[in-house]
Amino acid sequence: MAQLIWDGLFVGSFYALIALGYSMVYGITKLLNFAHGDIYMLGAFIGFAILIGLMAWYRIVPGPSIVWLPALMLLALATAAGVGVWLAALNVRYRDVRYVVPFVVQLWMFATPVAYPASLVPAQWRAVYGLNPMAGVIEGFRWALAGGPAPGVITLVSAAVVVVLIAGGAHYFRRLEGTFADVI
Repeated sequence: MAQLIWDGLFVGSFYALIALGYSMVYGITKLLNFAHGDIYMLGAFIGFAILIGLMAWYRIVPGPSIVWLPALMLLALATAAGVGVWLAALNVRYRDVRYVVPFVVQLWMFATPVAYPASLVPAQWRAVYGLNPMAGVIEGFRWALAGGPAPGVITLVSAAVVVVLIAGGAHYFRRLEGTFADVI
């Protein structure tokens, strides 16, 4: 479910920033087009509804760790925004980035502990594994909804990577923003 939410946010932010670039060219900068991410977000909401239904069917009751779910959703949002800003700026500069994004999303899903727990990764490599910002989000979602051991260092490393992604992406976007109208 967290991966579906991230996919929707990521693709939506990527195309919204492209729309911002086009809006800058045509002089309408106060209007953003988020329509491209709505189908992905619809899939995330349907997945969330199915998850709630399955949890009720199997009588899985979340523990007190459920209070961390909004923070983990914000971490997923921040990850999507950071990567989306980077790729949107790159897409304006290099047109083919748009076609690579779906493949990157799929590869990233396999590099993230969606179908397997991060506990399969040896303990000495978990901090390195946390360099994938979605690894901490997925493990946090698993912990918040199904219980088990707290994700620990993976989530902390992932949060630090997200801060670097957002800061670097904002800097890169601002640096290229003046050339967007010339390139588009």
